[in-house]
Amino acid sequence: MTRAGRLDTRITLNVPGSGADAWKQPTGGGGSTTEVWAAVEPVKTTDKGVGAAVLAVATTRVLIRWLAGVDTTYTVTIDGKVYGVVATVPARRRGELVLYLAAR
Repeated sequence: MTRAGRLDTRITLNVPGSGADAWKQPTGGGGSTTEVWAAVEPVKTTDKGVGAAVLAVATTRVLIRWLAGVDTTYTVTIDGKVYGVVATVPARRRGELVLYLAAR
């Protein structure tokens, strides 16, 4: 099991909404949020060239207690900064989930 002392940061998991406007375009509304305790660890920062622009991508690893249904459609808010979920990996210890995040 996860040692509670390692989970020292409160994060918000943002579930994507399914709202649509009159033209059937997604509005992002209708989603929900869940606050959980997590162990947040910066992994690396890289630069990615997109066309003529260079974008910085900050990758962060987040360990949380197991939560069913978390996937790459979620976003995560940590201290007011929004990250996209790049990958979810079950941790070696039972009952844990590792999220790999990229800054948006």
